[in-house]
Parts: sequence; structure tokens; C-alpha cells
Amino acid sequence: MEVGDVPGHIVGVAQQSGLTFYAKGPASGQIATRLNNLYYDVVKGKGTFTAYIVDAFQDGSTLMYIANGTITPIGEGNRAAFEGTYEITGGAGRFEGKKGKGSFKGERIGSPKTGGDSYADFSGTEWK
Repeated sequence: MEVGDVPGHIVGVAQQSGLTFYAKGPASGQIATRLNNLYYDVVKGKGTFTAYIVDAFQDGSTLMYIANGTITPIGEGNRAAFEGTYEITGGAGRFEGKKGKGSFKGERIGSPKTGGDSYADFSGTEWK
């Protein structure tokens, strides 16, 4: 949605789905389905976002995160780099009560108008 105060100022919401591949921690070697609801505020593709993420595992357990970061366009705007911090806010099943935090970096590939794909590398503290 165009804000109207300066050219290219957009606020919006998006929902993305995908997969999470766990390399470390209590879920090491597992793959979860990911649902990501995010809110963003950008001017000409550069700005901030907050994402609420739920990873669901085959046994029905879930792990929940909140992530805050920045978005920076690359080139003509069909790609964007993003980075920020995250906090594990809890979980269900075998991840009930889990906590943790860390940082991430990634990239969106493709136009945001068509829901371009993205990837991110997360690193952080051991879950408690």
C-alpha cells in the first residue's frame, strides 16, 4: 500500500511458506515446514520488517520465532538483501518452553510483486 508521503514509500504485509533445514541444536538434521507472516515499511525497496515465523515438524511439534531486520535492494530491485536478529519465543510438543536468539542474513530472489523466493542463514545461541 502506497503511503503517499514520499515517492516509493510502501507499507505492507506478506505471507510466505517454505522449508527450514536445521543443522544444529535439538532439531539437528531435521526439516520443518515454515510459515512466515511479515510486516514491512520500505521506501524504494529499502526499509525494515518484522516477521512472525512458525516451523512445524513431522511429529506435530512447533518452534516459534520473531525476527526484526532491514531490507536493501540489489541492482534494479528484483533482488534484495536482508539481515537482522531473531528470538525463539516458544514452541509446542518437544519444543515447549524453548528459548534462544541470534542473527540472520539472506536474500530475496525475484520480484516482490510475484512473491520472489528467498533464503536465509540463521546462527545463534543454543536453545534453552
